[in-house]
Amino acid sequence: MRKMFKGHHLLLASCLVAPAIPAASTFAQTPMPKAQVPRAVNESRFELKVDTNSEVLKTTRREPQDGAVVVTKLSGQSLNLIAKAKTLPSRPDRIWVDLYLVNENKLSLLDLTMEVEGNAQNVNVDPFSDQAFDGPHALGGVSGLGVAHASFTVPVNTDISTIRVTFNGTLHETSSSNSTPIIVTKDGKDVWSLISDARKLFVVDTATDLKTAEVSLPGSPASLAESPDGKHIYVVSSDTNQVTVIDRASRSIIQTLADPRLGRDIRNIVVSSDGRYAFINGYVSDTVTRLVRLPSGLFAIDKQISVGRRPVGMSLSADGKTLYVAHFLPRGRPDDNETWVSVVATEPFAMHHEVIWRDLGNRKEAKCLEDKYSQPEGSVLFEGTATQLSGVFLPPAGDLGWIPGLRVGPTALWEVPAGKNLPGIAPSTFS
Repeated sequence: MRKMFKGHHLLLASCLVAPAIPAASTFAQTPMPKAQVPRAVNESRFELKVDTNSEVLKTTRREPQDGAVVVTKLSGQSLNLIAKAKTLPSRPDRIWVDLYLVNENKLSLLDLTMEVEGNAQNVNVDPFSDQAFDGPHALGGVSGLGVAHASFTVPVNTDISTIRVTFNGTLHETSSSNSTPIIVTKDGKDVWSLISDARKLFVVDTATDLKTAEVSLPGSPASLAESPDGKHIYVVSSDTNQVTVIDRASRSIIQTLADPRLGRDIRNIVVSSDGRYAFINGYVSDTVTRLVRLPSGLFAIDKQISVGRRPVGMSLSADGKTLYVAHFLPRGRPDDNETWVSVVATEPFAMHHEVIWRDLGNRKEAKCLEDKYSQPEGSVLFEGTATQLSGVFLPPAGDLGWIPGLRVGPTALWEVPAGKNLPGIAPSTFS
């Protein structure tokens, strides 16, 4: 059955547990409304006195030292500041100060900025900079009960350098999300874990560490997510290209969404912090599909975009505006390739730009290997880019990102003529 929503055709899937689902004719033709999450401004001010001639700075150890900076909190709540200092062998005229902003609130602090008053240089972008702070410096955010980091330098021509620092941000209940095969529910009561080979989903009680339920799935599960209200668990199955919606309270399947428009070999799912959208990627179809959540809690297909070959793990920013998609395979020639992350705008749903790591090769090392093993010039290439990316992982505040690569160069590649092999390497190594 098809219904219209904002000009898009939506396929409403059949349901496996009839009593838990309203009839198809009762589905509303509008998606779940976007939640309005209130934000509260948080400002905290600190005064720092840096003793540039402190005895603790005369050590040969290079890590930041306690005792050279005295921090006084002037105003604000829920934020505390720890400061440490160190000398710089390359800049004996300056003292480096590391700041650790501790968020003691359980809510994330987003749109975080830092304003600095006094004779200090901003080294957060360029560690060799002599530039003073020019207005607020953007730090991104800090997760609930998390820590943010920033730095500045001060000259050593005074005994005590007084610096005032003001942090501004907005408290927010939402957080970033990452595609994953295991989750701890937001209330901390359950762990839901996928067992792909058994086609099952196990539920573990965190209070007893005992399995309390298992759910049989229609395909091999690859990734799961929890709805923001904690009522539903969403699972994607790669071999059957299905999205399964599970009622958390009853541990029963209430929807199975199967449609070619989901993409081929769907492996990951993330859900927006307001619960309005879910995003899934098709590993073989090279696509990301947006699902829209209906008031019933079920999903329907909304829109699909192409993102480039072999998309894998995804993360959604805390504000829900940006989707990050890693790619498993690099692109380009072996001697001139690149790996990349697609950055997607969630509304309107479209590619925004790419973050690219290029592999320019290293001819000097390649020439050394060619000479050592008596190989023709140009026969040795280097794979210097991290490849086989597994995903993009964001902390709750979404201010940083980790992009693990399963294979990282440089790895030497030899072009071996037929019937030949390199010294010490078995012929069976090559095919």
